[in-house]
Amino acid sequence: MAKEQQVKEAIQAFKNRSATGMDRCLYELWKKLILEHENRTKKNKSSFNISQMLAKVMQDIQTNGVDMHTHFMLGWMCPIYKKKDLTEISNY
Repeated sequence: MAKEQQVKEAIQAFKNRSATGMDRCLYELWKKLILEHENRTKKNKSSFNISQMLAKVMQDIQTNGVDMHTHFMLGWMCPIYKKKDLTEISNY
């Protein structure tokens, strides 16, 4: 089952300024939300814990699967060609 710490580590491993998902949220947003939660927690202020919420969502998906009537698994792929060579696709 997905754990909060695993979610945090995965988000921190995301490459900044890279392609976003269908929600168009930049990876920097997720990182900022985690950092803001940690800073507010240190000051004993209330805060929303995005990594805990994402872990709960993942646990629910692992237990119950995804409702096929939603667009949750919707994705889009776009090849990124290397400079000067439209026949070679980049790995990032």
